[in-house]
Amino acid sequence: KKELERKKAEEEAAANKVKELKAMSVEDLKKQLTSRGKEASGKKDELVEALLEVLHQEEAASARRARLRAMSQDELKQLLTCRGLEASGKKDAMVDALLAHQARKREELQKYAERAEEVLEKRREEFGAMTAAELKELCASKGLKVGVGKEERVERLVEALREGDEVEKCVAAVCREARRGELLAKERAELLELSAGLGVETLVKEVLLERILAHEEAFGPIILEAAPPAKKARTKK
Repeated sequence: KKELERKKAEEEAAANKVKELKAMSVEDLKKQLTSRGKEASGKKDELVEALLEVLHQEEAASARRARLRAMSQDELKQLLTCRGLEASGKKDAMVDALLAHQARKREELQKYAERAEEVLEKRREEFGAMTAAELKELCASKGLKVGVGKEERVERLVEALREGDEVEKCVAAVCREARRGELLAKERAELLELSAGLGVETLVKEVLLERILAHEEAFGPIILEAAPPAKKARTKK
């Protein structure tokens, strides 16, 4: 009963929030989105949906922060250590580190999902260019039901890809090439800074780049700490 009451209260709160946002002007909706660094374009209903999603994310972030702050320092240190993060500093600093890590992971998952859909759409187009007979043969070779129409066969092949590991491999290849492009655009000094501590001693930029890519694939992206601001020279009066 309590669960039903809680769910009902949440639904009522959500409905009230939608009503509140719809009562706002288009200009105010755009200001709210812009102030949060979000794109503010489209019709009013689209702006309402976008702002509602942002508010949901903010509420979820506040809830995550509250859960972490309720934990002891030892529990926070254990979480940080398990994630390969530095487990030191004050409690608030550890909470911030965990939240930043979670945010990076969510962003990575979002990018992965977007790239996976791009791969699937490209394969859907390739399947669509095939004849019904070719699709029937391909379905049969993969142990799929051949169906009765071209569109049905295309969708079955796409779903088989979604459930298999081919999409994951394609996305990994796309991400690697994108990261390669980013690294190629960097100066050699920047690459040497990224590779510090990896035991990479080479004058060849391509080899340096491959070592960095291999390390990041195994342990995640290398994040350089921002250098402290330079002190201003004191001038004599």
